[in-house]
Amino acid sequence: NADHLLEIYILEGSQKSALELANSSILSSSSQKALIGLYKHDPKTVVPLYQTLVNRTVSMGNGQAYRDAVEMILECRRLLKTANDTIIFNTMLDEVKVANRPKRKFMQYLAESGL
Repeated sequence: NADHLLEIYILEGSQKSALELANSSILSSSSQKALIGLYKHDPKTVVPLYQTLVNRTVSMGNGQAYRDAVEMILECRRLLKTANDTIIFNTMLDEVKVANRPKRKFMQYLAESGL
């Protein structure tokens, strides 16, 4: 399956193939997090990976998932260093908010975290 293939790509050091797989397949959360670890110094790549993971987590529709998603967003923000990175992050955050506006509890957790 896609998760096993991703693991092979990561072990072989084929980051480009791993990213292509992530863009064309649905990966488990743990595989998505492994890929995020590979790209943590590349905001243009890592922010969309976080966005996918956050939206998938929020779609679980429970309080713990919402809290986990907020923590992921905060984790993503901590990786960013430059003003351009912040622009990329803010765009992602706006898209997450629009996509999940009906989930009032999630929106509340975002507000409580200062996002």
